[in-house]
Amino acid sequence: MNFPTSFFRTNGVAFVWIGAVFAPTLVTMGAMENKVIHLVAGICLLVLVLLSIMDGFRAFRGGLMTIFIGSAFVPIVSVIVGTVFALYKIANPS
Repeated sequence: MNFPTSFFRTNGVAFVWIGAVFAPTLVTMGAMENKVIHLVAGICLLVLVLLSIMDGFRAFRGGLMTIFIGSAFVPIVSVIVGTVFALYKIANPS
């Protein structure tokens, strides 16, 4: 049986999960406060998250549900949670 190879290993997936939570906040900080380094870091993290999601869907087509959950489902949910947090901080600056 030919299993699809995963681009992200265990350490990479953990980094992607952390990046998925913090990327929307970094992009928001970079856009709102004109901090270019935060904007660039957030965009780079979002690119890594997108690569991981693509990798997860490739694993899903190959029938590997655990890699799909770790590489696609959790980062999608984490980006949503990070975006909600970033929007909350914009609406309630304290």
